[in-house]
Amino acid sequence: MAWKYRSEDRTTGVVVDPRFQGDLIGLAKVRPLWVVGSKENRSGMESALLAGSDAGLFECPDLQP
Repeated sequence: MAWKYRSEDRTTGVVVDPRFQGDLIGLAKVRPLWVVGSKENRSGMESALLAGSDAGLFECPDLQP
């Protein structure tokens, strides 16, 4: 599955909480997702990138799997 550039409802998720603790992989499976970069979010983003890279769910130039 390729990284989702479109969702069925044509919306994009935006996470602006600098301390987001939700399910990034679950959100990325439904629609494109932008997450605010913060020190607190970095570990969650790195974990999601590693877990979702095989499924083609994530694209992040600042983080590498």
